[in-house]
Amino acid sequence: SEDAGESSDEGEEALPASPGNMVVDFKGLKEVNSEVVGWIYIPETIISYPLVRGENNDYYLSHAYQGTSNPAGSIFMDFRNSPDINDQRTIIYGHNMLNGTQFTVLKKYSNEDFYKEHPRFYIITETGFLTYDVFSAHRAHTMSDIYQTDTNTEEGYRDFLNQAVKSSNIDTGIEVSVEDKTVTLSTCTSASVNERFVVHGKLAEDTRPAEEKAETAS
Repeated sequence: SEDAGESSDEGEEALPASPGNMVVDFKGLKEVNSEVVGWIYIPETIISYPLVRGENNDYYLSHAYQGTSNPAGSIFMDFRNSPDINDQRTIIYGHNMLNGTQFTVLKKYSNEDFYKEHPRFYIITETGFLTYDVFSAHRAHTMSDIYQTDTNTEEGYRDFLNQAVKSSNIDTGIEVSVEDKTVTLSTCTSASVNERFVVHGKLAEDTRPAEEKAETAS
């Protein structure tokens, strides 16, 4: 199953509230697929999946992380992003499935109560975990600047952040600046083939060793 690489310290099926207590078998996952770069987790939701990064943004739309053909696809990072998760902006994609799996739950972030119950998401790596505070959630067009990873100028990045905050369906009260690193989670909607629902988070904590948190060269 997709959860085969994850277990808790207590051996229970229920996931712990903190990713610090999670045990992810990255060795086993990478033996199956060397393109696994982490594990994405939103507490008390179905989102607890291997995170992969391919050579393009097409393959994992229709393949599970094991490499098998699967219409549910995988949770995958934009191929333009660095797999070390050190870019100023990172985009992660997942399908909106009728059975509620993959990134379907993201659309619930349009509800403020849901946001208050799930204000953070996590990316777990072999050496630590990254914590993100959700600061915006909204619908976006596929041609929107939201999907540009190369906002490598301060002005371009500021424009992105301003657009994300202005477009948000929820008021999180969280301030973001060009000094922050962000991750955008993206899923499709049933409204239009060109519409997506996105959730933006800013990096709040990174427990990895200092040498692994170096700025990605531009």
